[in-house]
Amino acid sequence: MVTDDPTLRAATERLIAHPPQWLLATTGIGMRTWFETARAWGLDARLRGSLAGAKVLARGPKSAAAVESLGLAVWRRAASDRLSELVDILSHAGVTGDNVAVQLYGEPTSEVSGAIVALGAEVTEVATYLWKDPVEEGPALRLVGAGRVDAVTFTSAPAVRNLVAIAGRHGLDECLRSAFNERVVAACVGPACAEAARAVGIEAPVAPAVGRLGLLIRELTDELARRRPLLMMAGHHVILQGSLAIVEG
Repeated sequence: MVTDDPTLRAATERLIAHPPQWLLATTGIGMRTWFETARAWGLDARLRGSLAGAKVLARGPKSAAAVESLGLAVWRRAASDRLSELVDILSHAGVTGDNVAVQLYGEPTSEVSGAIVALGAEVTEVATYLWKDPVEEGPALRLVGAGRVDAVTFTSAPAVRNLVAIAGRHGLDECLRSAFNERVVAACVGPACAEAARAVGIEAPVAPAVGRLGLLIRELTDELARRRPLLMMAGHHVILQGSLAIVEG
């Protein structure tokens, strides 16, 4: 979390002083953390008031639920969990001269912010947390080197990139890609996560059409069931507790 970062407070006070016409809510935890931090500053009521008149675009079901729990209304929600879809909505709506608040999801979104600025809008970025590499890389390296892992689930796009980056620092990235592309299932929580997997060389990640953990598990179990004869021939037993790794960050 970056709740002690002065840039978060500065962005919050800027939006209170100049309420946005649009708000892009990208994650549930980010929205809740923002308001919890604003409450600690004694600014939550003023922040809610400044956002009450904004048209809120939610990236997915979790961010939409968080927005509504905070007393705000969701104007539109992306069908695919992709930020690019929210930018398309802004493009069709027309945002010239508007102020668009973008709640960041742990990574810089210069491409998205740049696309919104190109539409003629002003962008206020709100960073409530940041994804970072783990201090201790041992668990990730043990996962990369494990020989009997049949599937790895990824619950975010940064988790995919971080795992490959860690492997790369130890000269294991090509081995990791080969494992995913030959025998290990890479199961991603949604389309955006799957895009990140393909971008780092994982050719055929499994992912539901929308980002939900329940749907992810269903997709994964279906894929493992399809592969079961091959896994059994190779001497692998599909036991979720023993052969499924979950990567969150």
